[in-house]
Amino acid sequence: MFFTEKMNNLIAKMAYRIIFVVAFLFAVNHLNAQSTPKVGITQLIGCGTGNNVNKAEVTVSVDESLSGYQYNFEGGWVNTNKAWLTAGNYTVQVKKGTEYYHTLPITVPTKATAPTYNSKIIYNCNGTGNVTLTNDQPTYQHSYTYKGVTKTDPHFSNLTTGVHSISVTYTVPPTTKAIIFYDDFGKKTGNVKSVKSPYVNQNIYFDPMNGADQVRPDGATRPKTVADSYYAIGNRTDMMAGTTPYSSSWVLPNDKDGDANGRFLWYNVDLFQTSPGETKTVYKRKVKVTPGLPVEFSAYVYNPINPSVSALAGYIPRLVLEVYRSEATFNAKTPAYKSNEYQALRTTNLNGWHQMSVTANLGASDTELIFVIRILGVGNDLCVDNILVTQTSKSCPFTQIVPITIEANPNPPTITTQPVASVVYCKNTTIANALNINATTTTGTLSYKWFENTTNSTTGGNQVATTQTYKPQTTVAGIKYYYAVVSNGCSVATSTVAKVEVLLPPEVTQITATPATFKQGKSASVVFTIKGTPNAQVTYNINGTGTQVVTLNSSGTYTLPSRTVNQTTILNVTKVKLGACEQNYTDKSGGILATTAKCTTKPAPQFATTPPNGQTAVMNGVTVTRTYSNPSKTATLVYGTIDNDGYCSGTPYHNYTIIHTKPNFSPKVIYTFSQPVTSAEVWLMVMGSPSTKNDKVKLSINNGTPTFTKVYD
Repeated sequence: MFFTEKMNNLIAKMAYRIIFVVAFLFAVNHLNAQSTPKVGITQLIGCGTGNNVNKAEVTVSVDESLSGYQYNFEGGWVNTNKAWLTAGNYTVQVKKGTEYYHTLPITVPTKATAPTYNSKIIYNCNGTGNVTLTNDQPTYQHSYTYKGVTKTDPHFSNLTTGVHSISVTYTVPPTTKAIIFYDDFGKKTGNVKSVKSPYVNQNIYFDPMNGADQVRPDGATRPKTVADSYYAIGNRTDMMAGTTPYSSSWVLPNDKDGDANGRFLWYNVDLFQTSPGETKTVYKRKVKVTPGLPVEFSAYVYNPINPSVSALAGYIPRLVLEVYRSEATFNAKTPAYKSNEYQALRTTNLNGWHQMSVTANLGASDTELIFVIRILGVGNDLCVDNILVTQTSKSCPFTQIVPITIEANPNPPTITTQPVASVVYCKNTTIANALNINATTTTGTLSYKWFENTTNSTTGGNQVATTQTYKPQTTVAGIKYYYAVVSNGCSVATSTVAKVEVLLPPEVTQITATPATFKQGKSASVVFTIKGTPNAQVTYNINGTGTQVVTLNSSGTYTLPSRTVNQTTILNVTKVKLGACEQNYTDKSGGILATTAKCTTKPAPQFATTPPNGQTAVMNGVTVTRTYSNPSKTATLVYGTIDNDGYCSGTPYHNYTIIHTKPNFSPKVIYTFSQPVTSAEVWLMVMGSPSTKNDKVKLSINNGTPTFTKVYD
């Protein structure tokens, strides 16, 4: 190796001893694991001041020591891991020397939407006002300051006339997080197979996994061994090779993120150390935190014991995450927060990591915490990766002034919706739309009273309800008047009058045909007349076809034009309507009948033979009771089973009623119907005996005007 250096200003004939100092530079491998950096938002827009007033604070989390790192927040490389950025999407760059480089995307959310505050004022009778503030951002935290008193209740009572200023402070619930620390133990670089960590248990050996001695933090060493009491941090390939020929005892996992070069922490140890607080400690890290904001602590764990080795079946560690406030509480093993215990079962799934987590709700004095992973009970081998502690981003309060004006002389209630002026209902109908009134007030609370009157007046009525709506009764036909009185406790307002008319439903009382009969085989001109409620609309058909609608005149009558018929013709009324009232019919009919020339058939007996008196029979759904005026046991009331005189084509009548004036007969028979009927068919045989005598029969009813139709002769 040759060096050339020019030397000036040497003195002649002087002897010089020239010493060459050669510095040899070697690439030095990192002694400790370097975590993959992460970026988060520590403070949202609104927390900054001056030039940062509309910016959020973005922080990159790297190793505990920030020395040697550089960061580019899209504004050039700097040595600080924090920057204030406006809302938008960014790609943050992180590097350390030339061998370490990462890009981290992050989105800075926009400034929170300012809420809109509205005031609802209820006036007291003395003119003061009770104010309630509402807003359109119910998820925000709001506080209110008035006359130096701050509270979270938005109600203010007895404000006097004039303008008042209420200072409102709101804080937006954050949706982003800051990274307190993240430890995935980095990735393999160069030829280093295993690296150290200052956060693992400091009472055990470190194994470099290259065959060299294992070394403890206190300087003690021991030859390479697979005996308990060491840890290593490397990738799966290097650490499995570093345990040969005993690697069959373990099934080491893949890196949690699936990176072949990704490192994870592996313990081959029973953590029985007696140092204060260190017993069973897997990982311990103390960091600064922001007071009052929730912290989330999580880690992935894995049991590396080979499940196929039955001799190791009992090695199932129980694990817990713990958060301490001080070294004293750590030594005393009294955590402020801890997770549920987890049993890490053995598995052959190289990706079978299990995530554990715990949330710590910090107090106002919590500025520094200790995060610990602890192993409990039996089981001494364990893998750990991707340890993460995050904290909710800090959201700072915003303040605005809400002016409140209390007016003098508050108004009485204002009726904004009056009840309907007039409405008609049918008797006994169910009211769908009740009488209704709407009102507003700036004083007190509204109450309502409804009154019923017999005249069109807003005084002198009888109170019938204390609700905002009211459904009048429809059980009695007639006209009633209703009005409402609204009160706010200080004054009242009276509504207009609603006229309510309850109508009897219209009806059809009679359908007649003139003439009522004609002989079969002939034709006849017939005139139909419909009678009922005056001015009602009647819907009818003839023999079931041809629906027509007619209106009865003021006398309640409508006469159809004459028509010629050659068969029995029936007019059927199906509906009658007057105004809002109507009713439907299924049995309202009348018509002209075509009669037979002589008796060719006879009706079947309707009543049983015995007992003849008081017997009942059901005819077309109506129960008919037959009674006699002379029901003596010795009287003959019906024909028997033998009759030597033949009538109607020679067929004898059996079991028919006999009406006769002789003492051994009954002179009268009475038929009583279980419900009103409009028509009944009676078959009579009137016989004169001797031939020189004329017999008579009289038919009468107890209600209505009968119309008799002769069916045959």
